[in-house]
Amino acid sequence: MAWLAKVGDDYKPGALESTLHWQVIWPRAIALAWEDPRFHAALKADPKKAIKDTFGYKLSDNLDLEIVDAPADDKYDEAAAADPWHNLPQLKLTLSIPPKPPAEIQAVAITTYQDTSRTYPFTCC
Repeated sequence: MAWLAKVGDDYKPGALESTLHWQVIWPRAIALAWEDPRFHAALKADPKKAIKDTFGYKLSDNLDLEIVDAPADDKYDEAAAADPWHNLPQLKLTLSIPPKPPAEIQAVAITTYQDTSRTYPFTCC
């Protein structure tokens, strides 16, 4: 079982901190896209590169990220008390359920899945 030696080899500490940092990076990216048409275009063309080059934040290689503009009529609604952005389209995240491994290695397989950061779409691991 040579593959067993690789379990957790690519684990990198700081996954939680990186996930939390995304909550800072994404609003900054939005604000910059509003002000800088070149960054706006770069963010839509290659979001992982634009975010890394601008903010130094590396998104997971396992993430296929698409950035699109919301429809122009989905404007900020100052009168909406709970959510002034309620008109924006829903976010979409697609996750894959991996094929089922043999029963005797399922516990190891699911732990490996988590250790490789695939359970965290927005990590630098």
